[in-house]
Amino acid sequence: MTLPAANLATLAQPQAPVIERELRRALEREPPLAALEGLPLADGVLEEEIARSVEEILSQPLEDVLVAGWRKWGEIRRHAEATRTQPGVVHVVPLVAHDLVSAHKPTIRVLLNDAAVATVAFDLSLKFHLEGFRATIRDGALQSVKTGTARLGVTLAYKSQEIWSHRFDAVALPGELTFDPAIEV
Repeated sequence: MTLPAANLATLAQPQAPVIERELRRALEREPPLAALEGLPLADGVLEEEIARSVEEILSQPLEDVLVAGWRKWGEIRRHAEATRTQPGVVHVVPLVAHDLVSAHKPTIRVLLNDAAVATVAFDLSLKFHLEGFRATIRDGALQSVKTGTARLGVTLAYKSQEIWSHRFDAVALPGELTFDPAIEV
């Protein structure tokens, strides 16, 4: 069985309308854009662009974000190195409850009469808490990962000030991520 095509938004999907509403309210309460005061911006345009940036990041394939984190994880690297010197030997590594963090810096350029009048950069942090995953490693490469449960936390900040944060309910991910070709670690 293979994990159905999923992106980060899959973890948030049941709560998407609530999240969008929360994000908009947070931006209205804490307008982070003092630099834009006085500019003739239509109401809600900036908030809409920020929400679109968050959605774009959440549309990344879940597999890509998780693999990027696992490739850096010492436990995976140790087993990959051990199997590299023992061709054909397979290590099944329980990935005990662990967290992966993915940091992003979405940027919005504000144009007025086709000229950039401001650039607004945000920090978006995605924190995954994963439980029950098991990695299969052979010949120094990640062959597959049996999935478990995942919980995603998202934090949006502007100039180191948290604007919005949300922790999603845990989601059981069915199946297995299979890598063909296997991913060198």
